[in-house]
Amino acid sequence: DKKYTAFCNSLITRKGLSHQVVFKGITTKPAQVLLNASVCAFPSAFEGFGLALTEAMAAGLPVIGFNYCSGVNELIKNGHDGFLVKDVNEFSEKLDLLLNDETLRRILGKQAQEISQTYSMDNIITQWENLIKLVIKE
Repeated sequence: DKKYTAFCNSLITRKGLSHQVVFKGITTKPAQVLLNASVCAFPSAFEGFGLALTEAMAAGLPVIGFNYCSGVNELIKNGHDGFLVKDVNEFSEKLDLLLNDETLRRILGKQAQEISQTYSMDNIITQWENLIKLVIKE
């Protein structure tokens, strides 16, 4: 949405955040974007599984999301691999915390990467195979 993007860019400029917030647009190399990131801020209020969130975790990024967002609140283990927050103020506080604490980012990012292995292709295929075998038995 070009109109909304223009509004957001204007807000970023007015708030003096142009050097900190950049809209990159669509990318054909999401893995490269994730490798250059420090944190995954996932502000969705409504989400299904959250593939982008899982990809960020697999890249070793600590994650922040809302505790009322289903999907997100099933992937993030609060305080273990990221933070689940209740509102925008807490979101901002946790984002600030992660951006300013490299040790915490590394610890949570490593744990996020480990948790993401639950959703690796091999694990998902095994789960599907087991389910199909179970259904065939019945």
